[in-house]
Amino acid sequence: MLNLKKFMRKKRKKINKAKEELKFQIEWKQIIFEINQFAKECSEKQARKESMFGRRQNSIIKGCLHDEYYNKYSH
Repeated sequence: MLNLKKFMRKKRKKINKAKEELKFQIEWKQIIFEINQFAKECSEKQARKESMFGRRQNSIIKGCLHDEYYNKYSH
């Protein structure tokens, strides 16, 4: 009977240790997922900023060209 209790105690320790390791792995996967989501959001924001800057630059250039054209040929 004593050996059975000892055996069960060892098994419970192993099971609890495995549960803790699994819990730790799940937590790390969650942290990595959140980091990847944050990086994805940052890259999307950066891409939007760059595209907005590009559009603004194009409109400024087109505006300048339009003004030059208008000044040349309006007479």
